[in-house]
Amino acid sequence: MDPQHETSWQIIKEMEAPKPAPPEMEPEPKEAPQFIEQLQNLERIEGQPAHFQTRVTPVNDNQLRVQWFKDGQSLGDSNRFIFTNDFGLIALDLMHTVASDAGTYAVK
Repeated sequence: MDPQHETSWQIIKEMEAPKPAPPEMEPEPKEAPQFIEQLQNLERIEGQPAHFQTRVTPVNDNQLRVQWFKDGQSLGDSNRFIFTNDFGLIALDLMHTVASDAGTYAVK
């Protein structure tokens, strides 16, 4: 039961010994999202596509949630809408406009 390589046995015991838990690090405070580009006004004829875009920082916040509004009401899902949130670029595309699309759009 004696080890043939005493130094190797010591190294194995050190490697397998319980280690103290690393000190818990406080999470870095999250930077509040900021829109750095204004939405542009659009005028479209019914049937034309519409594209709204803005930029937001920080771009690496995986908990960032974006919501679009029309006339103060949350914009619902539609097969005409394409929402983009990619590396700080926030966009809304309306594939073709209808009369009821007229209004004020906002993003939060």
